Amino acid sequence: MNELQLENGEKIVLPTMNENYGKFSDEELQSLPVGELQPEDWTHLTDYYYFDYDEFVEDTGLNEEIVNQIVFLDLLGWTIKSESYLNNHMMGGSVGGMRLLLKGEPMMNHPLHPNYKTESERLNYLYKMWKDEKKKLEDEKDWIELSWKVEKNGVLRWLFRKWDDIGDDKIRMEIFRNGYTSMEFPRTNIGYDFILSMLHKTDNTHLMMDEEEQKVYDELPDMVKVYRGVGLKDDEELETDDELGISWSISKEKGEWFSNRFWNNGYLIEGEVKKEHIYGYLNGRQEQEVIVEPRFIENIKITKTSRK
Repeated sequence: MNELQLENGEKIVLPTMNENYGKFSDEELQSLPVGELQPEDWTHLTDYYYFDYDEFVEDTGLNEEIVNQIVFLDLLGWTIKSESYLNNHMMGGSVGGMRLLLKGEPMMNHPLHPNYKTESERLNYLYKMWKDEKKKLEDEKDWIELSWKVEKNGVLRWLFRKWDDIGDDKIRMEIFRNGYTSMEFPRTNIGYDFILSMLHKTDNTHLMMDEEEQKVYDELPDMVKVYRGVGLKDDEELETDDELGISWSISKEKGEWFSNRFWNNGYLIEGEVKKEHIYGYLNGRQEQEVIVEPRFIENIKITKTSRK
């Protein structure tokens, strides 16, 4: 196990990757329905104790497929989590409020779209439009173009489901790269189990890198210094089980920037990793990012940071 040394002298023992993320083995992960693989802070509306599915659909008129995609998130309330254009559409903090929103006037009307009477009608139309476009591209097996039709935070989840259908690692890794670099908060939007399962199944994860990124990777030393910035609210404490994620940077400056990106209560986590354990180096967002499993990070230390 790794042992963290805080600047105040306190030491924290870190769990291994299996203890940290080992909810499923690779074999279980590949065989389980995607619906059973989700971040732990998701609560589906359909699992809500007092929820009557048929009555809700009849009352609101919302498409059943959309209803199945509504989850509760601590930060956002009831929210659609979908591969479609509706992903991250917020529905309010209560089921009652959501009902009123769906039966009320549409949040917006577009001159090229029909005039909807209710918000449910608007969402149903957008969802159907997305499904029709998606089916056409799927029939043509235009996987790259199809991936661009998926909402950015849903691309990797879609790729996971379509993995065997695509069948080509070069195409898979191009889609993975685009989905991973455009996604915000991967732990919340998909969960590390999904991401690592795809990487474990790929013979050559370096296919995610472009020519310039591959050159940078080739020039890295055998032991690479990596950094990860974590920002928390003032009343939150660092939870190493959650915060030792898979996104790191070879730039200390970028790690410090992430530590204070949103909040003043920041931490810079730094360590070392053998080059052979880096799945890929990505710099499309100028973040000098490397994808690494936390179990491979050595000599970890944590430093408290603050906004300058």
